[in-house]
This record gives sequence, structure tokens and C-alpha cells, in this order.
Amino acid sequence: MGNRGRMGSFLTELFRGKGFEIKGSDILDENTDRRESEIRNSDAVVLAVPQEVALKFVKDHADLKNIIEIGSVKTIFSEFVGKIVCIHPLFGPLSHKNKARKQIIFIDDISPPEKKEMIMKLFGQIELVSMTADRHDRIMADILVAPYIISILSSRVEIHKDLSTRSSRLLEHMADISKAESGEVLKKTISMNPYSPLIFRKIMEGIRDLGGEI
Repeated sequence: MGNRGRMGSFLTELFRGKGFEIKGSDILDENTDRRESEIRNSDAVVLAVPQEVALKFVKDHADLKNIIEIGSVKTIFSEFVGKIVCIHPLFGPLSHKNKARKQIIFIDDISPPEKKEMIMKLFGQIELVSMTADRHDRIMADILVAPYIISILSSRVEIHKDLSTRSSRLLEHMADISKAESGEVLKKTISMNPYSPLIFRKIMEGIRDLGGEI
């Protein structure tokens, strides 16, 4: 699901390269009967769609086996313990060629433990890291939400191409993070993570502390 998006296209190419037969479907497809038939006849359904769309899909197809959800917020799926496979690949179309190790987080308090083997078969040479949905969202608040917020703020600072310092170049790199991502994905990653308010408070406290020095 979501094969026309950036992540969906990347996964389609990745899985086909490993010899799997892939049938792509998009949430905008009008032929819902055909899509539903393909879903029902698939060995697994990978949801490369916005989080709210994934949540609705899971609710509407709770009887299906091997639904694989890959989004960046996990606690919203806590009611589906044992019914879906929750993972979070920490690589994608912009980073998969990097030499850094490829990690996938496996949400072990939602996903059936026996599904680890299926994930390893699908993705190949990856490092599978197990953790709870709550711990995942806490960590993502620090390593995804915070960089996204800072990047969005950085993108609003005027860049002077004719003059630069090391600091300004680093600021430009920070701004590039949000520019490379879908605006909708950024907003949902921030708004749906239950620990985002903590990050906002830390940032605001830092700004207030700086204000005291001006």
C-alpha cells in the first residue's frame, strides 16, 4: 500500500530485487474492489502510507494476517497487540546507499515474536532491534521529532550564499533535513508522537534561557 510514494517506491524496488512478487496499490486508486481483492490474496501487506491512513486500514482489516506497519509512531497501534507487525526501518530512499549499518526497530509488545523471521527474509542483511512501542516513541521524539523541529526553524533563517561560516553551513545542512522530507510526513511525525510536547518544552526553555542573556 502506498507504492507511489517515496518510501513505497523504494520498498517496491527493494523487495522486487530480492525476488518477491509485488503488487502495488495506492490510497488514491479508484478501483477499491480490485484493491481489496489483491489485499485479501496477498501473503503480506506493507503499509507505506501516512500514519492516520495506516491506522484506519488496520482497523478495517484486523482479520488479515501479516499486515506490516512501518511508520514512525507506534503507540497509536497498541490496541492491535498480536494482530499486526510493527516495524520502523531506520533507512529509506535517501539513506539506503550509505555505508552505515541498516537497522529496523521491531516493536515487540505489539508484533508476534515469530514474525521476526519474516522481516529478516524480506529485508535481508539488516540489524533487528527490539523494543516496546512506548520506548520507540520516546526515542523517536529525541532523534526524529527534535531534529525535524530544529530543521524547520533553521529553514526560516536567511542563507547568504556569498558569505558563509562553518556555523552557517551547518545551519544550512540542518535546514536541508526538512526540505528533503514531505511536509505532511514532518507534521504527522511531530503531531502524533505523544512525547513531542516534551521536546517543544525543552526547546522553548532553551529559547527563554537565551533570552535572558540578550
